[in-house]
Amino acid sequence: MNLENRLKTLDYKCEVCGAHTFYQFDYPTDPGPRKNQMLKSEIRRYFANSAKWIIRHLLFWDTTDATLLGLKKRSSNTFNKVKSPRKLARALRNVNKGLELFEGKKIIICSVCDMGTTYPKISEEALVKFYSQDYWVAESGDLETCENNRTTSTYKLLKEQLNFSDLKTVLEFGSASAQLSRYIQIHEKGLVFDCVDPGIVWQEKLKPFIRNIYLDIRKINEKYDMVCGSHSLEHVPDIADYFSLFVNLLNPRGYLYFEIPNSVEKERIFGEEPDYHFPHTYFYTPKSFEKLAEKFGLEIIFTKTFSQSYTERFAGENKHIDSTIEHPDGAYLRVLLRKK
Repeated sequence: MNLENRLKTLDYKCEVCGAHTFYQFDYPTDPGPRKNQMLKSEIRRYFANSAKWIIRHLLFWDTTDATLLGLKKRSSNTFNKVKSPRKLARALRNVNKGLELFEGKKIIICSVCDMGTTYPKISEEALVKFYSQDYWVAESGDLETCENNRTTSTYKLLKEQLNFSDLKTVLEFGSASAQLSRYIQIHEKGLVFDCVDPGIVWQEKLKPFIRNIYLDIRKINEKYDMVCGSHSLEHVPDIADYFSLFVNLLNPRGYLYFEIPNSVEKERIFGEEPDYHFPHTYFYTPKSFEKLAEKFGLEIIFTKTFSQSYTERFAGENKHIDSTIEHPDGAYLRVLLRKK
């Protein structure tokens, strides 16, 4: 279907720009793609963990180098442990339970500012219940090491754009196992990190690394030099509400940093053969953040896209372009904003 044929006028106002015209798509609720993805991930993880253990023990067996010794030590506590058959079966069942929230919903993309959302909206209470009872509990709870392409490239990008010595406190939003906080903390010893909404299974494990762990962002009375989040902003129940909270948590001239999926390829992502975005509730492009910055009095430091585009992923093209490489229309959108 042509994109313009999807344009609808709704009795609904865009939360960012106030427009009433939206491109409309069905929310994909076929559990097959997600379950296949989970199974492939576990199989890949099984072989990857085995290879890491063998390579690190064989190559670094007789080393005295501190860095290599650290790698060797971590080989006995692999990056992402394989789920037991029982946990994997439970995770697969929870996909079905979560999809019930999105059954019959639409994805609407504002024709003016590109902000996308689930329509009708899902209540915050329903989302909190889903994440607390079904989403996180399927995970193993082990703190995987924080050195991965996403965290290392994010730190490098931020290091190029701001002076970490000017920052004192950082809040990681939707932190899960707080990989970003833990990695930056290794390199920036003077920074103090809090986190909000960690995955339930990691709350106790994070206490040695994080100063304060909050379960509700509205209960935070601190001010921060930066609020950051990696693949969490696409899960919020109300973007305007949460952006107001973020801005109020910032010190003057404080920063907001987010990584989220880039939804600029609307037809490819949401069209006849949609990519799997469950359980995302919001969808963004660089244009979305131009309007968010304008609405909330923020200055855009950068918006950059990384990795293959979704079109390239589906076609199996440019596989060498990973999340560390900047690329037009890349699937990962990284944004740095500053409070005016």
